[in-house]
Amino acid sequence: MSQDGFYSLLKKYQKGRCSAEEQKIVEQWYEQLGEQEPIETIDPEKIQLIERRIWNQIELKTTTKQNNKRLLWPRWTAATAATIGLLLVLIWGLNRSAQPEAHYFSSENVSSIEQYVNDGTKLKEINLPDGSLVQLYPGAKVSVPSSFQGNKREVFLIGTAFFDVHKNKNKPFFVYSDALVTEVVGTSFTVKADKGLNEVEVATGKVYVSKTLSKKVLSKGNLPENEKIMLTPNQKVVLENSGQLKAGIVQEPKVLANQSFPTSDFNYQAIGLADIFQDLELHYGIKIEIGANLMACSFTGDLNQQDLFSQLSLICETMGLTYQKQGIKIIVSGPGCDN
Repeated sequence: MSQDGFYSLLKKYQKGRCSAEEQKIVEQWYEQLGEQEPIETIDPEKIQLIERRIWNQIELKTTTKQNNKRLLWPRWTAATAATIGLLLVLIWGLNRSAQPEAHYFSSENVSSIEQYVNDGTKLKEINLPDGSLVQLYPGAKVSVPSSFQGNKREVFLIGTAFFDVHKNKNKPFFVYSDALVTEVVGTSFTVKADKGLNEVEVATGKVYVSKTLSKKVLSKGNLPENEKIMLTPNQKVVLENSGQLKAGIVQEPKVLANQSFPTSDFNYQAIGLADIFQDLELHYGIKIEIGANLMACSFTGDLNQQDLFSQLSLICETMGLTYQKQGIKIIVSGPGCDN
């Protein structure tokens, strides 16, 4: 079998499309590693250590090879080591997708897990044991303990879902998804873990997000301070292809819920830009920065019945300005005003 053929076989195994004979071939490769620990219990971090140990053994063997025939061994074993490393990752991913809760859930929650799947075309609502609400999007699946034991509430999500979490400061709520971990006390947010997309959007309250961590780290309780990003309403975080978490603004910011505003009238008559943007900041919870040269500018116009970005566009088009999103804030720039 060629190397390309073997890689193709690994992909088939990962997707569960192998024949019985092909599955046997792949599993025999893993058995040759001589590992005592079942593959489904291996953390992602340990996979890299196993690959490194395999390479060290190969390197040790090759130092004793002297003739030309045996000098072909290092080139072959390098490809073999890389293939075995990839195989470990793929098998670990397959087993984790088959039994994802076992990798994340606390031991007291593993024994009794219920799975909810949305096979329909509309949102499906799930009421959790603690009074929290989950809205599953079509094609999504959530795994939930029959009761939340211990010092945390844990669920595992595949796909997209909206969570409205019942507040409990003594028992934080965790959502484990494909590549992210989300921690809250009591708030509402959306998690997207589907087709390579890993994203969290916040509707209300504070949300903490980190990349997937080992079970050993997760078992300690709250997410480590140096690993997590805090999000507030109308903010989101996306896991980029580079592996970095990038915070930003949601596509359609909403006026903050459960807030008391002096006024919610967006009809401005000769009002200074600084005051207008401060008003929008208050309503949406998004920082809007303008240059000192715009402080003397004023605007007249009715911005009611429009979303935030439409409001900004109308102001900017009227006054010859531009705005751009920069992380979790908005920057407005342009020529100043004489008045």
